[in-house]
Amino acid sequence: MAFVMDDSKVNATKAFINTWLKDKTVYCAACGSDFKGRFCCDNPHLTDRVKRVTDLMEANQEAKDNQLNRFASTKDKHMRRSLSMPAELLRDLESYFMSQYQEPFLTDQKETRAFMKAFPQFCIARVI
Repeated sequence: MAFVMDDSKVNATKAFINTWLKDKTVYCAACGSDFKGRFCCDNPHLTDRVKRVTDLMEANQEAKDNQLNRFASTKDKHMRRSLSMPAELLRDLESYFMSQYQEPFLTDQKETRAFMKAFPQFCIARVI
């Protein structure tokens, strides 16, 4: 039986994200390794999870304000931009849902749209 993106899956996702954001570990967004007092790569970008999500939400709002149309599609309407979230959050959500519920995080277009409506801060398009 599929665990569709209904109120229970939305609530599980909200709870996971809230817990995920409580981790205050400083890490490098460029290479993904934890910061341990010295730089890890040639182009380090030190951040924590709250700062990373806050920066991304600001960038998403700017993209939403500057998009060509309300659907966030390209000029020729061949490609549409819908979601933007930190890669590490997406990876951790996918891992969590596979381990806890034995299914992928977003299984189809219906669940993706439900996620976009429940979490507009990760949505680029003004119209879903």
